[in-house]
Amino acid sequence: MFERFGCLVLVALANTSLFAGELQSITLHDGSTVNAEVLSLNQGVYRLKSPTLGNVTVNAGDVRTIQSIRDASAPTKNNQTRLPADIEQIQSSLLANGDTVNLIMALQNNASVKAVLADTDIMAAIQREDYEFLANNPKIKKLMNNAEIKQITRSVAR
Repeated sequence: MFERFGCLVLVALANTSLFAGELQSITLHDGSTVNAEVLSLNQGVYRLKSPTLGNVTVNAGDVRTIQSIRDASAPTKNNQTRLPADIEQIQSSLLANGDTVNLIMALQNNASVKAVLADTDIMAAIQREDYEFLANNPKIKKLMNNAEIKQITRSVAR
């Protein structure tokens, strides 16, 4: 059970892609969407840079999801573009906690995270929701033992 939960957290992290420099599709609870780069999260406020709106700020509590633009249209196992409900719930939990978001953003230079995000087989398994592949992948196993990933997983499990 914990392995599947850990994989769900990793899938949510990969779909959240809160790494600086990438354009994100940020959906707010009111249904509006902003395409922007996430610059920072401080004291519960995202600082964003939008190609159309310029620099803007958004309260973290107003954010429903953040998804990489390059991944937003990739089909899942069921040929859906929307994330499954369990992943959306975990993603919302991740985004609702500023400390957790800061932990995620701090992982942008982590070699294990970079290796996972650069691995096309792992990213394809994430898109098709192949939890068995993910749970047995050596890079994922190594990442699941990372102290920061464990801390993020524990924060979501609460």
